[in-house]
Amino acid sequence: MPASTDGNGGPGALNVADAAIAGGDPTMALSVSQSALESDPNNVDALIHEGNAYYALGRCPAAEAAYNLALTHDPKSSPAETGLGRCFIKTDPVQAEHALVLAVQDDPGNAAAFNDLGIARDLEGNFAGAIEPYRKALVAQPGMKAAEINLGLSLALSGNGQEAL
Repeated sequence: MPASTDGNGGPGALNVADAAIAGGDPTMALSVSQSALESDPNNVDALIHEGNAYYALGRCPAAEAAYNLALTHDPKSSPAETGLGRCFIKTDPVQAEHALVLAVQDDPGNAAAFNDLGIARDLEGNFAGAIEPYRKALVAQPGMKAAEINLGLSLALSGNGQEAL
């Protein structure tokens, strides 16, 4: 479903939410996204922004609810699946892996989801299985520092230390 274009909840308002998250003010991002949802409760982008704000506030159950609601409106929303994966990664890496596999299937260019998928596999002790997602993250976003570092660690932990150098 396209984002709302009205004055209160349009794409510009959600850009403010993005800036608030980037600037370290997830409370403002939450307020902006909820304002957009007041006028359009089915706005998938606003639901994802709400989930991202809740995640940044450390409120994963609320973030999961927002991401799941977004997925009811857009079952192949890679950003919502990525958000779910990030929440699950803290408590259930297997469930995180499932959500993140869906995220990268739905958007093969989602570097963040590939990186997070690698992290989930590392947390499961599957260091060799984490290598491919990190490499795909670097294809999608060359120079992604987190993926470079994570790849090196997974290579070393999987017995490929020379390749990590």
